[in-house]
Amino acid sequence: ELNEAAVSRVRRAHVGFIFQTYNLFPGLTVLDNVALGFRMRGRTIAAARGQATGALASVGLSERARFLPEQLSSGQKQRVAVARALSGGPAVVIGDEPTAALDTPSAMAVLGLLRARVTADSAVVVVTHDQRLERYAHRTLYMADGRIVRERRHQPRGEA
Repeated sequence: ELNEAAVSRVRRAHVGFIFQTYNLFPGLTVLDNVALGFRMRGRTIAAARGQATGALASVGLSERARFLPEQLSSGQKQRVAVARALSGGPAVVIGDEPTAALDTPSAMAVLGLLRARVTADSAVVVVTHDQRLERYAHRTLYMADGRIVRERRHQPRGEA
C-alpha cells in the first residue's frame, strides 16, 4: 500500500543490497562508495567517512580506501559492496551471489560478517549456487525453473 517514495525510504533505511555486479560508483573512491551507504541512512559526511573506514577494515580493505573501483580486483570490489551493504546496520541484507568473486578465505570472512548480522531483529537473504554457503544458513530453499522445489531448516554449522 506504500507509494514509490515511501518504498524507497523503507528500502534506504532498512535494506542493504550486495549485488553480484558490485554496483560501485566508478568516480568515487572505495571509501566514498562505502560512506554513501551511511550517508543514505542519515549520517553526516564526517560520521559516514569514519564509519566507512571501520567497515572497510572489517572486510580487510583499509589500505584500498583511496583507490577507485577500477583499481581493484573482482574480489576486492565484492568486499567493498559487502561493506556498503552492511553500512548503517540494515534490518535485512539481500545478497546476490555475494561470494562468487571471492577466494575461499575471503568468502569465509564475508560469510562470517553476514552471519553476525543475523539476530532476532534482522535477517540475511542470499541467492547463490555456492553450496558452501548452506552451512551458514538457518533455512535453505532450493529452486528450479523459478519455483521452490524443496525446503530445508537446519542449525548453521559455519564458523563465524
